[in-house]
Formats: sequence, structure tokens, C-alpha cells
Amino acid sequence: MSRETARNIPGFYYDAKRRKYFKITPSWHALSHGTEYSSSVVDGKIQQTKDLHRQEEHQRRKKRNLIRRSTVSALQEELGVSGPQIDRTTVWAQGIGKHNFIHWPQPSSNANPMQVQYFVHDPGTGAIILSASGSIHAGNSPIVYLPREDHDDLCDTVDGTPWVHAKSLGPCFHSEISSLSISPTRVVLATSLGTNGTQPSISLTRLLDPSIISENRYLALDDNIGSIIHPHGVNTVWASAAEPSSSRGTAFAVGTSKGVILAGLDAQTTTTSTQICNWTPDDDHSCTPDTTSVDFWSPDTILAGLRNGKVRIWDTRSNGTNTRFLHHPASCVNHVRTLDENKILVAGLRHSLCVYDARFTKPRPQSSFSPFPSSQPIFTFATYRNKDHAYPKLGLDVHRNLVAAGTDDRKVQIFDVRSGKELNAMTASIEEERRARWIKFVDDEEKGLQLLVANSAQIDRWAW
Repeated sequence: MSRETARNIPGFYYDAKRRKYFKITPSWHALSHGTEYSSSVVDGKIQQTKDLHRQEEHQRRKKRNLIRRSTVSALQEELGVSGPQIDRTTVWAQGIGKHNFIHWPQPSSNANPMQVQYFVHDPGTGAIILSASGSIHAGNSPIVYLPREDHDDLCDTVDGTPWVHAKSLGPCFHSEISSLSISPTRVVLATSLGTNGTQPSISLTRLLDPSIISENRYLALDDNIGSIIHPHGVNTVWASAAEPSSSRGTAFAVGTSKGVILAGLDAQTTTTSTQICNWTPDDDHSCTPDTTSVDFWSPDTILAGLRNGKVRIWDTRSNGTNTRFLHHPASCVNHVRTLDENKILVAGLRHSLCVYDARFTKPRPQSSFSPFPSSQPIFTFATYRNKDHAYPKLGLDVHRNLVAAGTDDRKVQIFDVRSGKELNAMTASIEEERRARWIKFVDDEEKGLQLLVANSAQIDRWAW
């Protein structure tokens, strides 16, 4: 019989080891007769028994709530074949290396050196469509380079690399190209800056089917279907972005000196152009019209980064009347990018790269002279370096959980967009004036994820 099951008899103590009851004597009587069952001794034994039971109950609860460790996981960790789970994009960013992609030989000393300004990648043909200055191929129209699949000596290769120089794409502008974008439907939009008294232009060109290109690598990439828009009252065109989902067909947002233009090609390949927001400083004292960066937040909502540091969010269904604002305090907005349905990435001057929650945007101030408060970011990228290079001097692009950005010290930084942590900082160039002007992530089915960086007279490929 155990202590728990023993009957409690007043004045007696049951000893479980000796299995007997003993009379509890007063403590003063135990001092003269030496009994071990005095009241003070028995009270101590009872307290020890309670403490022991309490510890046993605690161990039972701890064991019951503990997640049992997998034998397979323990063995993998012991053998060193498995550790903490790391995101694949993080591993990619920390292990990439530089590879030569396209390189143009520099001209003689009395000629202007070539500079790659912008480029886009056509996933259907693998072509690189770019704009450049200071080259015999350069001009005010996009240049097309196709991957070389044969070894014909008649091919116009680029510095021995397997690329074929195809014909120029679209029309020749009267001023330098200010942006290039390509839609999922393989329509290329090119814009001209429109300076020195020339009117800016917007060109849309539909590309040929990839099967036709593969049969004859010397054909032009476009099918001569497209058109040119001359926006009325616009002095300068700064930036453009394609609608990524194609839910509304082929659509582009174009940032101008007067606001934003929505342009695209409809099913009959004719150009559609809608000025969704065209305003002057007198109409809205909280903003200046210059839109230096654009992106689609949703198929019907456009983000516009302004020269004065504000990000304006337009619902195109309201023709621009439904407007909310973010205020990025570091002056000019160089880049604005959509991260998800709630978060927006904004890059500016003074080493500012921040993530904002679009749910906390501000409405238009009631008074035109009311100060506009600065928005509080969710977090900032503390190691981002760009002190005073305004758009479009340094590139930036976002892919899944990664953001790649050019810096003013000739590097390309890769960050984790979820935390702002810097994952890698690669040296784009060792020369003083050569910086990563344009950056694009390319997810190729055969070669995997790549980061293409325009660096003076070459495009470098960073990959595994």
C-alpha cells in the first residue's frame, strides 16, 4: 500500500517503506526519547512528498507538450547535410558570379565612348533590345541583338560573343530615348525625352512570332505593326512601365512632365492612348507634374513617383480623381515598385530606400497651402548608397523577395525585400564614371535566374 492509497488516521503517520503506521509524538518528547516520528519530522516528510509529486507532474506536462524530434532530421543535422531552412533566392543572391554577356569594343580616343542607356529582354526569342549612345550602331531608335545559333562568318557578332546585330526596332526619334518597356504580349514601348525644342514621342511596336524569328535570324524583330503617339502639351517623357498581368490587354503607364499617360495596343493593333492624369501645379499645390517613375499597383491602379518626393496613387477607373499620396522625404523619387497588394518600394536620394504600407496613404490636403506630412516607412534599407544621383543615373529592379540596386560607389547591392538585409554587394566596375545604370532580373527556363546589369559599353550577367 502506497502513501497515496493509505488511510489517513489522525495522530498516526503511514511509512510507505516500512508499510506500518507510527504514532506521531510531540517534538519536545522526541528530544528525550529519540523517536523519528515527531510532529516536526513528519511535517517535513509530508512537504518533501508534495514537492516530489509537484516535480513529477511538471515533467509529465513538459514531456507531453514537447514536439518530438524527428530521427531523420537529427541524423541529417549530425551528418551535416541539412541545417536551418534558407530561402532559395537568398542562397542565389549570396552565390552569384559575374559573367560576360554582351561587350562592345570601345572606339578610338577621338570618338565618344558607347554607353548602354536602357534595355529589355524578350523571353520569346532571347533577344536584347537596348538604347545606347556614342556608338556606330547607336542612334535615337532601339537596337536589337539576337542570340547567335550558327557560326556563319557573315553574322555581325559583338566582340566575339554569340550575338547577331539585327535591324533597329521602330522609328527613329528626334531626341534621345528616355525609357524602354516590354509587355507580356511582346509589345515594346519606347519613349523619347523630348528636349532641345523637340516634341517627345511614344512608340509601340509588336514583335514577330518567335517561330518566324527562329527560321531566319536576319529578319527584323518587329512585324511593322505599331504606331507613334505625340502627347499634346507634354514637354518631357521620363519613364514607362508595362502592366504585368495583361488582364486588360497590352497597357503601359508613361510618366511625363504633365502627369501619366495610359497607352497600349488593342486587339486590332491600333494604338489607344488615354491621358488619365494631366494637371498643372496650380491645380494641385501639393505636387509637381514631373513623374520620374511609374509602376502598376494593380491592373487599374498606377503608382507615380514625383520629382518632389511624393508618390501618387491613381485609380484609372476614376480618371485620376481618386488619388492618395505617400510622401518620401528624401526629395526626388528615382524608382517606385510594387511589392505586393499592400507594400510599395521607393528609392530616392540621400541613401534612401524604403518600404511603405500603401494602406496608410494620405488623401489630398484640403488646403492647397497645408503642409504634407512625411510618411513613415515600415523599414528602411540601411546600407543602400545613393547620395545625389537622380533618375535615371542608377538602376533598380525587384524579383520575388529580392531587390537589386545600383549604387553611387559603382556597386550593385542585393537586398532581402522582406527585412531590408543586404545579401550581397557586387562591384559593377572599377572605373570612376561607370555605374550600374540599368538593372533587370531575367528568369530563364534553361539558365535560371539571372541579373543583367548595363555598365557603360557592356551588359554583365550575374548568375550561378
